[in-house]
Amino acid sequence: NNRLIEKQISLIVDDSVKASICLEAHIPEYGARPLRRAIINKIENSLTDYLLKNPFDTNSKILKVTLDENNNVIIQ
Repeated sequence: NNRLIEKQISLIVDDSVKASICLEAHIPEYGARPLRRAIINKIENSLTDYLLKNPFDTNSKILKVTLDENNNVIIQ
């Protein structure tokens, strides 16, 4: 995403998050649209909340994306 590149933010997405998104979005007859929605719902919305609550001024930031015990996305 260009906005993340501009702000020099990198994401490390845990395999459990990727698997969860694939399971949630696997609807072959609809193509990639469900996948895009799942990424928005699981990662982008959580990332937006995180950045609003945790502003930072560093030149570069690496954030880890994982799941909690309830299968909710956590940004650290």
